[in-house]
Formats: sequence, structure tokens, C-alpha cells
Amino acid sequence: MNPVLSAILRDETVEDANGGRVPLQWNISAEEGRFLQELIRAKKPSKSIEIGCAYGISSLFICEALREVGAKSHTIIDPYQLTTVTEYSSDGYEGIGLLNLRRAGFEDLVTFYPEPSYRCLPRLEASQETFDFAFVDGMHTFDYVFTDFFYIDKMLPVGGVIVFDDVYYPSTGSFDPTCLARMSLLAFPILGWASRCERRA
Repeated sequence: MNPVLSAILRDETVEDANGGRVPLQWNISAEEGRFLQELIRAKKPSKSIEIGCAYGISSLFICEALREVGAKSHTIIDPYQLTTVTEYSSDGYEGIGLLNLRRAGFEDLVTFYPEPSYRCLPRLEASQETFDFAFVDGMHTFDYVFTDFFYIDKMLPVGGVIVFDDVYYPSTGSFDPTCLARMSLLAFPILGWASRCERRA
């Protein structure tokens, strides 16, 4: 495991740009991270995309495996990554996720968009971008999750995989697997927290 990721999981804190310690939260577990890595090693994607970054834990797991399989790039979309927590809003990660990726040596793999996915994904699709692997862990409401799925599905080749996090949320899991089946994807529930979907046609 990358030393930066290992230290974060051990200490359960992350370091901001000024050296301050911030409690680790809103992250996937090590078990979830290992699953993502196993899937990436099996599928060997060339390009991947992730909705949501927070403190970068899932991104670190993903990029570590992407490096192993010789992937070209990992695209991250997160409108709150560069924002600051205030007394009026708890949405803000102060760039710590990107800092962790830089500290771990994965900066060259990452293309980052600091905007909502519903604005960014249509533009990527219009530019004929494609991705072999996707991890969706952004806003956990039906409209956001379905919009993420709708556009990523259009950029996913046959054999490509989408993993949805937190499918135990009613709003996240409510369209799975009914809508997925209509859109030529196979859905596989995993670990009780996520669903893996693979394009078949």
C-alpha cells in the first residue's frame, strides 16, 4: 500500500496545506478500497473517472491500482474539493484530496474538474471522451446519481464498469437494477455497500 494512504488509514487523520491535522471522514473503508483495486487489476482500464473526491481515500486506492496496470489517466469531478468549510457550510475539503494524491506521487495521472458533475459530464461526452472504469460517489440523491449514470453510460465501452457507492441509501439504490437492465448493463451487488455494473452491449 502507498505509504501516504497507509499513514492516513492508520492515524485516521489527513494533513492540510499548512500541516494541520484534520479528522478523517466521508471516506471509503480499506475493504472497499481493496475491492476497487481488485476490480481494476482484473479489468485493466486505460482511463477511469470518479465522481467525488473528499479527502482522496478512494482516489488513492484507485490510482495505486491504475499505476500498476499502466493506465493513462484518472479524471476526478468534485465541486467541493477546493472550497473551505465555514460556519455556514460543512461542504469543503480545502484541496486535501488533491494534496494527498500529489504527496503519493499520482498527480501526473489525475485530471481534475472543480465543478458539478451535471455540468462537466455532458461536456466530456460531447468531446467523445471514453472511460473504462467509473466510481460514482458524489451527491447521494436520485437525480444526481441517475444523471451521473446517464452520462457515464454513454462514455462506457463494452466491458466497461461502473461502481456505485452507498447503494444502501434509498435514493442511491432505488434505480438499481431496474434502470440498469433497460440500458444493457449487468448489475452485481457487492459487500452490501456498492453495486458493480458492467456494459454488455
